[in-house]
Order: sequence, then C-alpha cells, then structure tokens
Amino acid sequence: MSQVSYREIEGMPDEAVFEDLGRLSFVMFAPPGSDNPSHERHAESFRVGLRGRPWIFTVLAYDAEQLVGFKIGRSEDPREFESWRGGVLESHRRQGIARELAQRQEAWCRAQSFRVICTQTDPDNAAMLMLNLAQGFIISGTDLKRAEKLRVHLVKTLG
Repeated sequence: MSQVSYREIEGMPDEAVFEDLGRLSFVMFAPPGSDNPSHERHAESFRVGLRGRPWIFTVLAYDAEQLVGFKIGRSEDPREFESWRGGVLESHRRQGIARELAQRQEAWCRAQSFRVICTQTDPDNAAMLMLNLAQGFIISGTDLKRAEKLRVHLVKTLG
C-alpha cells in the first residue's frame, strides 16, 4: 500500500488544481474510445460548477505527486452542503481513500455548521452507494437525469 497524502482547499481552487482535476476526471470518466483526449472540457466543467458558490470545499488525495482521488462539494445554502463530485483512480481503490475523503469533507461541513450533506449517484455505482450508506447517508429519492438516466439521491443529517 502506498503512502497517500491529502490536501484540503476552502474556496475556489486555483488553475493548477482545475487542470489536475480535469486530467484525472478525463481518465476516470471519459467514455471508452473517446476521440477527444483533451482534459480541458472536464476542467471547465469544474470551473463552471463552482463559480459563484459561497461555500466550496475540495479534498485531494496524492500518491507522491500524482493526484489519485478527489472530493468536491459546494453550497449556496448555509444549512445544506452538496457533495458534488468525487472519485478515486482505479489503481488506488480499496485502500480507504474514498472513505478518508468523505470523512474530511464531513468534518469540514460540521465545522461550518451545515445541517445536511446531500449527494447523488448512478444506481449501478455500487461502490459509491455502499460507501455513502456506510457513512450514514440514507436514500431520499430518485429522479431521471435529462429524462434518460436514473439518479439516486442520498442525504445525511449532521445533527
């Protein structure tokens, strides 16, 4: 098992972080056989999704200098925090990295006095569903994303 270090960022990340997130996100989430190797579209989606949010919290996981995992949350409401995006590189899964990212995010949310953390995932993402349920989230509902893809909504009260 490698030695993983963590970096926490409160507020809008800098451009170097957006570029790293774009590269990692492309590797993890680009459709197989994607003909556009650019990570810039992924980096831009992070920039746009965080723009104007008063509360942003990012946790990054590094193996040496390589970014291997992340968890980003955002909010416009001082009571409810959205655990928005995250993931761990396949080569680094099953090492407790996702759990550590989630625990760090939750600790920050508690320190900021958020009452609820919410998130959503695909129903076929069993690893994410199990992690969230093990962390105390409950399934609060579902919806059809763009009327095509089912999404599972989960919430956790921070009481």
